[in-house]
Amino acid sequence: NWLTLVCITGTIAHLSRRPLYQKIILGALLMVIMDFFIEPVAIRHDFWAWNHPYVPLQNYLGWFFTSVLLLYFFFRADFSKVNKIAIPLYIIQILFFYCP
Repeated sequence: NWLTLVCITGTIAHLSRRPLYQKIILGALLMVIMDFFIEPVAIRHDFWAWNHPYVPLQNYLGWFFTSVLLLYFFFRADFSKVNKIAIPLYIIQILFFYCP
């Protein structure tokens, strides 16, 4: 779900100690990478379908810009951005969708 993914990618991006805009971009890129792994599985299991045999660029752009907006609010919110299990959760999510 989006909330979980935003928290995971935002926490990972927070580790970078970069300026806010760079953390947001990094987090959004991590979200798009995650979607890259989700799409083939979702299509294979008929969670959704595209009108083309490939995932359109607009899908990834939509993920990126939606993530930018959500991550902006994530970083502006006043709570700890430290979570020791964020990286393992991100990796587990990718492996879940990548492994057949």
